[in-house]
Amino acid sequence: MNQSRSQAGGSGLYTDAIIFGGDASPNTANTESWDGTSWTEVNNLSTARRDGANAGTSSTLALYGGGDSTAATGATEEWSFPPSTASILQEGQLWFNSTSSALKGYGTAAGIPASTWASGGDLNTARYGGYGLGSGVSDNLNFGGYITTYQAITESYNGTSWTELNDMNTGRYNSGAAGTVSTAVLAFGGTDGTNRGYTESWNGSSWTEVADLNTARRGQSSFGTYTSAIGAGGYTTTVVAVNESWDGTSWTEVGDLNTITTDGYGSGSSNTSGIVFAGNVPAHSGKTESWDGSAWTETNDMNTARGFLAGAGLNNNFALAFGGENPPPATALTESWNGSSWTEINDLSTARANGSGGGTGISAIATASQPPSTGSVTTEEFVATAAVATVTTS
Repeated sequence: MNQSRSQAGGSGLYTDAIIFGGDASPNTANTESWDGTSWTEVNNLSTARRDGANAGTSSTLALYGGGDSTAATGATEEWSFPPSTASILQEGQLWFNSTSSALKGYGTAAGIPASTWASGGDLNTARYGGYGLGSGVSDNLNFGGYITTYQAITESYNGTSWTELNDMNTGRYNSGAAGTVSTAVLAFGGTDGTNRGYTESWNGSSWTEVADLNTARRGQSSFGTYTSAIGAGGYTTTVVAVNESWDGTSWTEVGDLNTITTDGYGSGSSNTSGIVFAGNVPAHSGKTESWDGSAWTETNDMNTARGFLAGAGLNNNFALAFGGENPPPATALTESWNGSSWTEINDLSTARANGSGGGTGISAIATASQPPSTGSVTTEEFVATAAVATVTTS
């Protein structure tokens, strides 16, 4: 236990128990919860006491009587689990609040993510216009970009530092990409001075050229996995609404976007489910469109229109958008998507445009940028704290 004591009260099962009060010289109000493996301190009694009587379970019980600091007491205290502030709440937990008659959920994806951006490790090579993705702060890949020339550099981030890995086969700027982890990535399109349809697949150690896009372009919004991806919009010799779907082998043109766009971002789990947002159309835009595998539907716009932004997200229900410009200079604005609307949250520490993102809507990084014209190596990390939200069903 975290605190030694005698004459304490307790209740529960051998995998789900609670202990409270007792004689720790002097009496203590300390309360601890047992999950079958370890003890966790939770909210204390209102009054320190020992030798009380109790009845109930680890989630609902009453303590009555006992001795406090002066004499015997007849006071009664009730314990209920889980209040919204209880540190014992485990991410992903659901419960019914009988007071408000609402189903509640607890986790880092509940409600609006509460976090501030913090400094991370620097890239090894400064650049801008590259792409980044992965499963979170400690698992990200960054590749491509531009600084004096088109870059094929690939670097991996472990939450502390960047490590250079094998280069892409073709250096490029403003490509699209898809992948949910840093060891299985698809990079497509971009420019090396000429807009390309090149597609490369990353297996965690090397890049392999696979089938090209049907329409060569740069600046497309993208999402999905390395076997199931979407590349939408972009720039050929003009801004386009072209949309292509990747099935792990080849690209197929499918339903176009409702609005032409380039230099936006995307978040989605596969080639049948995702969103794209922001971009230049050719003016800066905050438009958001949702893809269901056959058609695009316009949804709620971002609060601030912008292009050349970065973002993070693995599905169409939770994403981050940060940085960008409307017009220059760059902005530090950050917005969170909850599946239906955008909310402004804490800004980046440094305004960025044409930088890279990566991660999820609750664990993300932002790195590189233009300005400066020489590119940037700085990285910022975003890790959301857990929150409680009302769960809705339909």
